[in-house]
Amino acid sequence: MVKNHLKRLSVPKSWVIKRKKNVFVTRPMPGGQEMSFCLPLNVVLRDFIKIGKTTKEIKHILNHNDVLINGKRRTDVKTAFGFMDVLNINKLNESYRLLINSGGKLIATKIVDAEKNILLLKVLGKTKLKGGKIQINFTNGINLIVEKDDFKTQCVVVYDFVKKKISEIFNLEKGNAVYLTGGRYAGTVAKIESIKDKVLIFRTQDNEMFRTSAKYAFVVGKDKPVIKLLERESDK
Repeated sequence: MVKNHLKRLSVPKSWVIKRKKNVFVTRPMPGGQEMSFCLPLNVVLRDFIKIGKTTKEIKHILNHNDVLINGKRRTDVKTAFGFMDVLNINKLNESYRLLINSGGKLIATKIVDAEKNILLLKVLGKTKLKGGKIQINFTNGINLIVEKDDFKTQCVVVYDFVKKKISEIFNLEKGNAVYLTGGRYAGTVAKIESIKDKVLIFRTQDNEMFRTSAKYAFVVGKDKPVIKLLERESDK
């Protein structure tokens, strides 16, 4: 049986928590993303958004209010809130997206209404189904069935989870805007210069060129990101 808690001293380095406050912290339920790319809903609501001071208070809020992740109501404090997921709190009329800052830390960031139904989903793989249809598997656990296969592995789609519609597809290719999710340059927004042998060469907003592993690349647009991201200087 999966344990309900983690020792604070052993949580992923990407979590922003007070490691000496209490011995244990809520363990997120298994989901589509690795533990280093998600936070338990309890921690997000209590420590980031601060709508309750204790786990008991957060449980009450979840049971009596509409708190949604990617358009689905959640009532369990252990629910995983993952990288690029969208959290809607109807009582507060507020929405948040989980991003990565330049210190490699996960940050629940308030977003504008125009983005509150928008997800950026990275393609992990594809599955052929009966009847010729294709199931697209994304890194956050979402799967979509499509008629036409226009999707490459590691491309990113813009998906409206209310309309259930894909509006854009961004490939991992030269010139596109990229958001780095790990390594020395985590949190950096840059332009792709080239990709070869799993190495990404990118150009920063300061016109400097660096390299990192292509596995850290998350495409966020063509000329510029289609959603608001954290600034490089914002190490909260």
